[in-house]
Amino acid sequence: MLSFNYRLKSRCFSAILTTLMASLCITANSASLANQGLSESIDHYSSINYQVRNSAQRQLTYAKPGTQTTILTLLESKNSLQLKQGIKAFQPLFQSVQKQQNYQNLKKAFIDQNGVERQADLTNELNELDQEVSALSTQVNNEKDVNKKAKLNSELGKLKQEQRNLEKAIKGIKRKQNSLTSLPVYDLSQVFAHAYKKNFFLVDSESLYLVNVKVTRARYQDSLSGKSLSVNELDYRIDSQITLASPNKFSRQDRSVLKLTYHQDTLMHFSYRQQEGVLSHLEDAALSEFARLLKSTPLEPKELSFKGETLTNLYLWSNADQEKTLEVSYKETGKRKNLIQVKVSAQTNVFDPKQSSTALEKHIGVLAVAKGQRLVELKKIQTINGKKDIGWDQDIRNGIIKLGPETIFVSKEDYYGYEGLWYLASWMSRNNIKLKRIFLINGTEPISLTAKLTKAGEVEISKAGNALYQFSVDSNGFVTNLFFTPSKQMLTLVSKETKSTKANKAKIKQYMQNNKIILL
Repeated sequence: MLSFNYRLKSRCFSAILTTLMASLCITANSASLANQGLSESIDHYSSINYQVRNSAQRQLTYAKPGTQTTILTLLESKNSLQLKQGIKAFQPLFQSVQKQQNYQNLKKAFIDQNGVERQADLTNELNELDQEVSALSTQVNNEKDVNKKAKLNSELGKLKQEQRNLEKAIKGIKRKQNSLTSLPVYDLSQVFAHAYKKNFFLVDSESLYLVNVKVTRARYQDSLSGKSLSVNELDYRIDSQITLASPNKFSRQDRSVLKLTYHQDTLMHFSYRQQEGVLSHLEDAALSEFARLLKSTPLEPKELSFKGETLTNLYLWSNADQEKTLEVSYKETGKRKNLIQVKVSAQTNVFDPKQSSTALEKHIGVLAVAKGQRLVELKKIQTINGKKDIGWDQDIRNGIIKLGPETIFVSKEDYYGYEGLWYLASWMSRNNIKLKRIFLINGTEPISLTAKLTKAGEVEISKAGNALYQFSVDSNGFVTNLFFTPSKQMLTLVSKETKSTKANKAKIKQYMQNNKIILL
């Protein structure tokens, strides 16, 4: 009964990792939107505000337990439920019955006959007792002897007490009968819509039923407000039945016709004719407003753009039972902010899977788009655990690269560090550059490579015809995957974030918390 609510609450606003690269051993899946309790699709959210105020309009969607299959959708307004769509088995829950006028006589068939016989016996006994009381009262009035009169009064008092007891018993039976015959008559659609908590008569096209309502009450602690909220389970059990065509055909039964479970004012679960439904989505006014907010509040960058702020992409490498991450960040740099800084951070054994070192490496390069749409890398610094390891600077005008103590005279081909390849792949894809001869400076040795844009939209970087790196780039310029062929290593994009989108996430989460909205 409580599984849906527990699932919603347990996933509500759990603590999200705020510093993804504080340790490179984190589980990168926690960085994805879904694992932060977020999505950019409103269809993935639901309200868990189960209390209805005023004339709130809501849409409630129910699924078969344990599945995502929608079996019923209801529109709720002013305490009424309307069927929007649903499977055939639930149609009777929304079909009203044209009621007759003679239910009062039909109700009498449900009166306990033992009670009727008991009432008749008590009435006869009371009549006889009335006569005794009358006769004894006359005798008391005529008696002159004080002692005898007192004795008669004592006997009369006992008889009158018996008389009162009989009258009380008869009234109790009549009250029970009147209580039964005064019960209202509902059809199933009324019961389903209003969730009655007191006994009633149920009518359909063929029969009239006496229904006893078994109410089970519980409470649960709301994880958002901290308040103790109510849960009511209503089990509508048929006690007895008569057929409308033959009211004398009375039968005793003990079976459940309908079960409803409410959390505050919201139907969470129902069971009818061996079919069950569990609330899977609740849309209310707060969720509708949230949809508008979500539409105007991007949670992730839409394209590889970093004007005025740093763009950080996180990649996951699943290796055996371990998950390791690599972070690629882009930002504007230089006095005129016309240069591009690319920083790639990961453990050494991510850069080179053959290594066992878990030292934190950072490859930081500065690139520029020169004349003729030529992408060049101007400088690079590589650090290990925060200490500079190697680096180089390129003088484009004079065609030289300072690599440690050495000076390399360069040709027309462009030189890049590992970090530069990431931006090069996006740049070639977005500018539709089919082929480019490049050099990769890996350590202190430049390696001659060929970068090729394939028909599949990948940028393949090869050495002497053998593929080394395969960058998959989407239409917005993001590298979605990097496959390092020699080690069969696949790095997969799991998150994209800027300062703006991080603030947007905080704004969205605050609205969700304030308005009881969660990610399903």
